[in-house]
Amino acid sequence: MTLFGQAFYGPKKRKIFFLIFWIWLLFIVYNSVSPQNPSPIDNDNSIFFIRPDYLLHFLAYLILIVFYGLWRSKNILSLPRNILWIGLAAGLSMAFLTEIIQLSIPGRSFNPYDILANSLGILFGVTLIISSSQGKVERR
Repeated sequence: MTLFGQAFYGPKKRKIFFLIFWIWLLFIVYNSVSPQNPSPIDNDNSIFFIRPDYLLHFLAYLILIVFYGLWRSKNILSLPRNILWIGLAAGLSMAFLTEIIQLSIPGRSFNPYDILANSLGILFGVTLIISSSQGKVERR
């Protein structure tokens, strides 16, 4: 069972995933570096001790790494290992740097739990990509 079948994925779709990846990346960066407005999410209503914004951080970075994998692979059934490592390193770096940058933005603050949620989203996404490619991560 794969994340997406071959009928869904093809060379022409890579251009679409390229565009979606970069739009999603810009969405994350914009929301990370914009001075914060009052949050529409009530963080006092935690679910199992997890604030809703942590779930959003997790999902945003999970989606980002999946779009990266779809864009960078020529065949979703196999993904070059170097591309996966680059995505992992860049994603984890971005997870950390977006929080560091928030130290200098009015109304924003550094939160190590946001970094954790971002990083877990990246790691879960990489795991999803590897399991979707049925362990056929190519060595390069």
